[in-house]
Order: sequence, then structure tokens, then C-alpha cells
Amino acid sequence: MAAAWGNVYKEKYLRKFVEEAAAIGEGKPILIDRFLEDATELDVDCISDGKHTVIGAIMEHVEPAGIHSGDSASVIPPMTLPRKSVQNECRRKMLAFFYDRVQPRTPKASNSGQGP
Repeated sequence: MAAAWGNVYKEKYLRKFVEEAAAIGEGKPILIDRFLEDATELDVDCISDGKHTVIGAIMEHVEPAGIHSGDSASVIPPMTLPRKSVQNECRRKMLAFFYDRVQPRTPKASNSGQGP
């Protein structure tokens, strides 16, 4: 849950924010991330079994990068980037990611010969 999140641009505000987050979070971890300025943020929804990867949607955030995905507005297809080149690059990267990391799972054979 991102109830206590925000963007800070100066160290003094970061220190204050971390102090407040630590008090609210009571021992819970604090995530600190850095976002690219003037970046375009895309979300890619896809599914893969290790052999086949299907991209359901490529969404472009309307707000600047760094706005929480659940709080942002997005458009499908991306509006500010060339459609074919964006889709092809997303497909290439997602396919490479899944082919390198996801192995198809096959059911294990039962040695007992009995049902479950």
C-alpha cells in the first residue's frame, strides 16, 4: 500500500519525509526510489508460459514518471511515442525477459500409481 508516499526533490525534504514515514510505518520498510526526469512511463501487461508470450496492452502514463500506477491515468495505445517502434521494442524486451527467466512447468508424474 502506498498511503505515505510522495516525491521529494531536496535532501532536507527527504530527511523529513523519511522521519515521518518511519513514525507512521512502525518498523515497516521504507522504499526509496529515483525516477528519471522528463521520462515517459509505460506499463506492459503480458502473460507467458516460457514458450509463448502474449502482450495484452502497452499503456502510457499521462502523468510524469513517478506517479503511482494505481493513481495515474494511462492511455492505450501509447500516444506520444511512435506506435510500431514502441510496440516492437516492448515485445522484444518482454520476450527476452521471459525466455531467459521463465521455464514452462510440467506436472510431476506420480510414482505411487494412486490418485491424489
